Amino acid sequence: MLILLGQGALTIEFPRHRLPLPAGHAAFIPAGTAFALQAGHDIKGRVLLITPGFGCGSPMPLPPGFRSGAVAAEDLPPIEPVILTPGTAQARPTTCGTDLTRQVALIARVLSRLDAPPCRSADTATCTVDSRLLTERFLELAQAELAEPQTIADMARKLGHSLARLDQACWQSRGRSALQLLYDLRLAQAAEALRRTTRPINEIALDLGYSGPGHFIRSFSAATGRSPQAYREFTRDGLQVAGSEAAQLQPETAPRCTDP
Repeated sequence: MLILLGQGALTIEFPRHRLPLPAGHAAFIPAGTAFALQAGHDIKGRVLLITPGFGCGSPMPLPPGFRSGAVAAEDLPPIEPVILTPGTAQARPTTCGTDLTRQVALIARVLSRLDAPPCRSADTATCTVDSRLLTERFLELAQAELAEPQTIADMARKLGHSLARLDQACWQSRGRSALQLLYDLRLAQAAEALRRTTRPINEIALDLGYSGPGHFIRSFSAATGRSPQAYREFTRDGLQVAGSEAAQLQPETAPRCTDP
């Protein structure tokens, strides 16, 4: 099965792990693979079911194992009609025709640029350690460069990995995608800045990589149920109350001096 996702999000579940497939990504699942699909809302894409002998004689055969990853922009225009053509062709897919041979070669070239299969069960322990280390490196990089206008794919390249591999590592070690972990990090940093400083909200938004104050306010409100300003006032009042209570308790707990 070849999946090309154009819109929405899809999760491919294997017996021991799961892999998110976001828009603009492709996945190739070879025959004999046990898997299930969980589809998000409003997904759109193409699926090609490949029969045995499809495009036999191609100089570049299809890969024997699982592949997934982002499809390069230059690969999208030719790959979509290739996926559609076999389903509408009059000839059987097993035909060793020139057209099918070219189609298989094109699909194989695109798949060769995607990621190799996820870790096998025999390598689970090593894979888990590697995933945890990669996730920690990602979070350190994200922490240092929150204000930079870059995508998750940009950070994955800086770490020497593809977006699919980074997402796989984050899912394995934290149970969340790289994008979700980035959102969590931004939210935690925003809450800390609102609690501990009096910096303007627009400065906090820009320093944490939000596109602007509006984006920051919407994201923060959706996550916490309070606007940044309301959260700041709420936590400030709470700190003041805690401080006044501590001040009231201090004389009672301090040692008293008495005349001998």
